[in-house]
Amino acid sequence: IEDYGANFALYQEDNIPGGTNYRNAVLRTHYTGNNHEVIFFRNDVTIGWGGISLDSPVGEGGSGGNCPSQNLVDMYDMADGSSPFAQYDLTGAPVYVNGTPTVNPASGYNDEAMWSNRDPRLEATVLHHGFAWGNSTVRPDNRINVIYGMADNPAGNANSTPTGYYMAKYIPAEILSGTHAGSAYRLWTIIRYAEILLNYAEALNEAQGPSATVFDLLDQIRHRAGITGNVADRPDLHDQDALRRFIRKERTVEFAFEEHRPWDVRRWNVAVEALSRPIYGVTVTRVGNATDADYDFVPGNYKITRKVAQARVFDEKMYLYPIPEEEVWKTGLENNPGW
Repeated sequence: IEDYGANFALYQEDNIPGGTNYRNAVLRTHYTGNNHEVIFFRNDVTIGWGGISLDSPVGEGGSGGNCPSQNLVDMYDMADGSSPFAQYDLTGAPVYVNGTPTVNPASGYNDEAMWSNRDPRLEATVLHHGFAWGNSTVRPDNRINVIYGMADNPAGNANSTPTGYYMAKYIPAEILSGTHAGSAYRLWTIIRYAEILLNYAEALNEAQGPSATVFDLLDQIRHRAGITGNVADRPDLHDQDALRRFIRKERTVEFAFEEHRPWDVRRWNVAVEALSRPIYGVTVTRVGNATDADYDFVPGNYKITRKVAQARVFDEKMYLYPIPEEEVWKTGLENNPGW
């Protein structure tokens, strides 16, 4: 930060939304996109629809291959920087009681409008019901519709999202223009400057506890994304353990789908807690029988219900891979614990 901070910076253009700056941080290239956030990356050639179709919604003509979970959605704060939920665990996730986190009433959050007034990184990462996106021929208004039988959840389609969500991150909008005839670069970033800031914030909190420097590092990340509140103004984060949980939550949100969290929860020694819990999703159902184009997206005309989308298993022994049996037989080596 001190020696090379003049060469690297969070990607941030003036006069555009914070969520767009965040999206561009993982899409714009260093050489042609003036992206000085990337440090170590693989710069692919330009791609077209074939490069993103597997992860695009079925209503867009894609295969819906990478579907975010409600677990991830619940980790985003409110747009004003307040916490929607009352308690977080050592993995950085909200504490669930009977499948639902306990709401922080002061935040204004409620499950009936769970995507409203959230951290702009949510809609830069996750496609939810009603979000206008893409250029589909089967949903002319281009809004994601996951009500059963509708464009993004058609009856009998095995590729429909099991969680009620599709992925927005890493999907260049240029490709979706026209009839999916566009092309764009898609950057695969291994290290970006945001990680340097969050690594430093985590290390400082572990060494010294909460400080103005730690708060400032976190604010740089969050303000770039469009969050208005300051971390220092949150009285719940002036304790080392609470701030540790918050930093872990922040890493999950900032680096969603960038292949950090599986390794983060291992080094924090909370992988059993993080990876053995159910994968939650939502079911969106229509209230009433009207079928005009706008009906499904008007608050009150649809109902959001949380659900378990998939059970997961992660045992203590899974921190280490097993030594292949063939090697154990040949050498007499004792296998890793639990295998």
